[in-house]
Amino acid sequence: MPSTALAERLEEHSLTLGSGDVVVIYTDGLTEAVNPRREMWTNARMHDALAGLQDTAAEAVLQRLLTSVDAFREGASQNDDEALVVFRPLAFEGERAPLQSAHGAPETNLPPHATSLVGREQEVSELLGLLTERDTGVVTVTGTAGIGKTRVALGAASLALGAYPAGAWLADLGEVEDAEGVCKQVGAALGVDLSSADGAERVGLALQGRTRTRGGRLLLILDNADQCRLAVNELVSQWRALAPGVVVLATSRGALGLPGERAVALRPLGVPARKKTARIEPVDEPTLRALAKMPSVELFVARARERDPRFELTKENADAVGQLCVRLDGIPLAIELAAARAKVLSPQKMVERLNQRFALLRDQRGTSARQSTLRGALEWSWELLDEPERETLAQLAVCRGGFFLELAEQVVDLADLPDAPMVMDVVESLHDKSLLDSTELVRLGGERRFNMFESVRAFALEQLHERGHAEATEARWRKALTDYARDWHTRTGTDESRLRLQLELEALAEIARGRDEHACHAALIAGPMLQRMGSPKAARELLKNAADHCPEGELKQRLHIAHAMALVHTDPAGAEKILANVPKESSLYIEAILALGQTYQNRGNGKMMKELLLDLQKHSDLAPLQRGRICAGLGNASLMTGDMARGLEYYLEALRVAEELGDPVLAGQVTGNIGVVYNMKGEPDTALTYFNRALELMKAQEHQLAEGYWLVNIGGIHELRGEYDEAERKLTRALNIGRESGLRDVTAGALGALAEVAGKRKDFEKAQDFAQQALEIDAETGNLRGKATHMTQLLLVKRAMGLEQEFEEGLKEVIALAEQVGDRYMVAERTSDLGMAQAERAIRDGDTALMKEVVTRLPGAIEGLDQMGAGRARGARTALAECLFELGEKAEARAVLDRLEQSKPEDNVEDRALVERIRILHEKLAAGE
Repeated sequence: MPSTALAERLEEHSLTLGSGDVVVIYTDGLTEAVNPRREMWTNARMHDALAGLQDTAAEAVLQRLLTSVDAFREGASQNDDEALVVFRPLAFEGERAPLQSAHGAPETNLPPHATSLVGREQEVSELLGLLTERDTGVVTVTGTAGIGKTRVALGAASLALGAYPAGAWLADLGEVEDAEGVCKQVGAALGVDLSSADGAERVGLALQGRTRTRGGRLLLILDNADQCRLAVNELVSQWRALAPGVVVLATSRGALGLPGERAVALRPLGVPARKKTARIEPVDEPTLRALAKMPSVELFVARARERDPRFELTKENADAVGQLCVRLDGIPLAIELAAARAKVLSPQKMVERLNQRFALLRDQRGTSARQSTLRGALEWSWELLDEPERETLAQLAVCRGGFFLELAEQVVDLADLPDAPMVMDVVESLHDKSLLDSTELVRLGGERRFNMFESVRAFALEQLHERGHAEATEARWRKALTDYARDWHTRTGTDESRLRLQLELEALAEIARGRDEHACHAALIAGPMLQRMGSPKAARELLKNAADHCPEGELKQRLHIAHAMALVHTDPAGAEKILANVPKESSLYIEAILALGQTYQNRGNGKMMKELLLDLQKHSDLAPLQRGRICAGLGNASLMTGDMARGLEYYLEALRVAEELGDPVLAGQVTGNIGVVYNMKGEPDTALTYFNRALELMKAQEHQLAEGYWLVNIGGIHELRGEYDEAERKLTRALNIGRESGLRDVTAGALGALAEVAGKRKDFEKAQDFAQQALEIDAETGNLRGKATHMTQLLLVKRAMGLEQEFEEGLKEVIALAEQVGDRYMVAERTSDLGMAQAERAIRDGDTALMKEVVTRLPGAIEGLDQMGAGRARGARTALAECLFELGEKAEARAVLDRLEQSKPEDNVEDRALVERIRILHEKLAAGE
């Protein structure tokens, strides 16, 4: 459109905005955002997302909208340019101060911002709101060392400058210890001569004069008020009595305690989730975008670019940057100091050097040790503590992963200090000074849990060793926490027990790395938890270490069994070897045999597993839970040997036991396996219901191993339906769980299923790569059944590529493998696949001999599937009917078609194609009559 025509159509309107109004300006790239189902975000969804946000900061509104749009996309790529602007007027009561004094802008000694504030928009907005309220007297920005208190305070003060006609004046009290020093610093900031009068009174009168003569309020910024808090409190009270127009903005680790004080606590910047492994890997595009939006990552990138303009956040380094920010607790100073190394160290190398964090995190360009090194900031905080606080902080540094107050009271020993306060009081004081963080746990009735930031803990541990108290303190902690965990472990099955033990998992894992009895007990608790929550490698290492150092006896046998259970998914043969150490006369023999059955399952040997568990079922001293686990195992063995009806009976009995005992883990496992039965029977909708139910049960228990399994099964059903995007999302999630957690069977299952999806999308290179990776895992773990499954998936890709001969020869090898492990279902299904492929080739080529071979082979496979109750025989029957028709056996072909009419087509791509083939065959038969 020509600019003149556009100008003629433009109109100008004015709009008066009030407190609570929010203005959102956006382009259609947002409202026309599309999800995988091709649905648009629309204006209606935009209005829904904005509902109830009238009193929300503009930055929070913006983030809410972007998060909502991203969630709606469900991983789909951005399809159009996006622009979004959000603003709202600040609430202001009473007469507004002029934005400029009569002589121009208000005077100030505030320094210009050298760098931008990143990730602090909401805090600055909150602080600005307080500074522009009429009734504000004192505002304190609080937080731990390095959290960015000064920068946030100065940022807000600069924005609020127009509301202070008498100016904004900064006094740094970082090196001040008494009232005289405070007066000197404030006097110097204001330009007041203190040589010939009482300093406090002279400053007060100067403040009074400025607020009276310059038409309004004055902002006095007292930076680093910690070490002279009492003096600051006395002087601020005195000065504000003389000059009520003075507003004080202070920065301190904790609130000053002045009447009417308003505190703004700074929290660490948002960080990604902590990974369960130390492995750093490339990320995909959606993950890269999500990481780039993390405030801590954004800060790192911004500061790294200041040192090295070529620095970019990439798929290769984003994981390292994210985990670096996690390890630095989202503390801005620590992140900035790390980013300062960007010219000489990659993010991956920075992560590796965090064990030397105080050498790494220093920047010689800083103005003081406190500002240019992390150690300097922490030393400054340490010097401000009294002796009981220092001793308590040092001793609490042994508490890995946080602690409850009761544990602190058992660990901290202040007996050598005269008139020592109660540990509870010292913990509260350290919390008020931002050296301890805390979380209120709603699920534990609001109980408060304390923790230290990693850098604070590293510094405090150094102090503990220097004081010579480390060994005794560590011993108290190991005993107290192990006793606590053993007590709660006896209450296994309750939500409170699970939550409390998960909170202590990091600490228990640390204790388990020792060599004493506490290590053995801690390993028995932490090992299975790590396995269940997706860290099997760590579980294996802990349990092996404990078993190696545990003296002979029942405790060692328990460790052998737990170690074997941690091995069954990666080294089932090794697990079987370990279980041989448990004698038959042991009270733990039944547990050992149950574990042995699991090794057979993971080696694909259903026959041996079934024999073992049937023999075990004869024991008269089985506990109810053991009987339930045996039934579940027999269900698995039955499916592996092709007896679906019996397998379902076993599963239902196991589910009854699980529900009777209130065991959600067993219930989740069996529920998912019932879904497997229905999927094999050709009832995918019913199967999906069970899979989703199992997934929710396992997610509630944070059981990542099982979560990965059911995601693979769910993804498989979506793939059969032709819902490839949804299948890929579920399977990619399962693959991430498997890889991040070291669960090799989950990884192999996800890779195999992703190979099928890629094959259906004609991305044959990717499909073959996925399948080959799955087969490599099978070879390493010795899983013959897994090998047969993933060979089939690779062969299907080859068939789609037109490699018919490779497909048929490969199926014969798969059938032989299935016969070797006793999997009747797989034998019948692969024989059916082979027959269908040969039928298609024979009919196309007019190969009568091959048709006769098919007519001989397929009936046995169909009968086998029917006997097992499988619903996967429609394709084989269709191929058989077609061959019979081509051979002139029309009556027999019609009989097969009649049988087909009795089965209901499944809602998937393959059956939809079969319907058309059956229709054509009917027409041919009718035409020949």
